[in-house]
Amino acid sequence: MSNRPNCIVWAPILPIGFLFPFIGHVGITDSNGTLYEFAGTRNVRKNDQDLCTIFGNATKVISLQITDYSKIDEESIEETLDQAIALSTNKFKKKNFNFLTNNCHNFVADVLDKSGYKVCFFLNKNSIHFLTSFFMNHFRPNNFLSDCSENKITHIPFRKLIESI
Repeated sequence: MSNRPNCIVWAPILPIGFLFPFIGHVGITDSNGTLYEFAGTRNVRKNDQDLCTIFGNATKVISLQITDYSKIDEESIEETLDQAIALSTNKFKKKNFNFLTNNCHNFVADVLDKSGYKVCFFLNKNSIHFLTSFFMNHFRPNNFLSDCSENKITHIPFRKLIESI
């Protein structure tokens, strides 16, 4: 079981992440730290062992803060999020995956919308992408060896590409 309950997690999609480090895969954890992710057509993957996504270990995380929920008391936040994950899981088990129009970002946005989480005026894949790009933290920033392929080395080709332009 993960020690990261009620979080959105992010993992880079390699090898495309070498050129575009902002492209990644997201999942969401429930109150027990179990990871849920839309992993393909009619496939919502559940992992209660660790934060390993279908693309490898999650490298960034953002905790869902109680103050960001609308009209929900503190005691029912975890229950509400768990119910939203269950509803979205059932919904996405019937959906086809599409990299551009129906993907892991849509799944996480659907969960947050159903749970009453308000990060902005609306939740969709674009707001989730914005959230993961600008507000997530690397959760093992000092552990270079375990995260080197995901955190540090991922950005080198992108930087070289930008520098050459």
